[in-house]
Amino acid sequence: MYNHIIMNKLKFLLPHHFLRLLYINFRYNGMLDRRRLILMDGDVELKLGKNSKISIPKGGRLDFGNIVHEFSHRSNTKLILEENATFSLEEDWTIVDKGCVVYVGKGKNLSVGSQTYISSNVKILAHDNISIGKNCMIASGVQIFAGDGHPIYQNGACINPDAPVVLEDNVWLGSRALILKGVTVGKGSIVAAGAVVTKDVPPHSIAAGNPAKIIKQDISWKESA
Repeated sequence: MYNHIIMNKLKFLLPHHFLRLLYINFRYNGMLDRRRLILMDGDVELKLGKNSKISIPKGGRLDFGNIVHEFSHRSNTKLILEENATFSLEEDWTIVDKGCVVYVGKGKNLSVGSQTYISSNVKILAHDNISIGKNCMIASGVQIFAGDGHPIYQNGACINPDAPVVLEDNVWLGSRALILKGVTVGKGSIVAAGAVVTKDVPPHSIAAGNPAKIIKQDISWKESA
């Protein structure tokens, strides 16, 4: 059963949401430790299943829902962890902007590497495991789905099983790109704005279109200063 009833009561009793931050950090870190800290905006909607985990090593930081990108609109921010779900992070900052929806299904894992930036209004639905590497840049409106959300049956058998998604290190997903289940995006690659990715993208490539195709290879990119 979700603990959102407790969270809503805390938010009502203390609008500043400081007690809620204490609750989250003590629940998942066992203490309020500056070397391992969860920072979360008071407007974030939380649904935390039984035995769910936010795993952060010492030196790690999760900044969830506190920032609005200057080119994006504000909207509701949600973190939903089903029973036995894990949201794991590496050292250093991981930033998830306002307006994002992050869902991790029962017993599944969403892992995010260090210095990865997830812009506003991104939707990540981990019906199966999702792994996001280090130094990734995920632009506004991107959607990453490790499942279809509802099973489809034919002759009694499910024909659309969930499947993991992997973004390797230094991947750039352009605005409103859609990454579907079972896909691996290779290290150093770029997915163009609006692309629909249904197949693996090789390392150091650019994928564009619907369905996405490889349009360039042997590329590299870096974030502008």
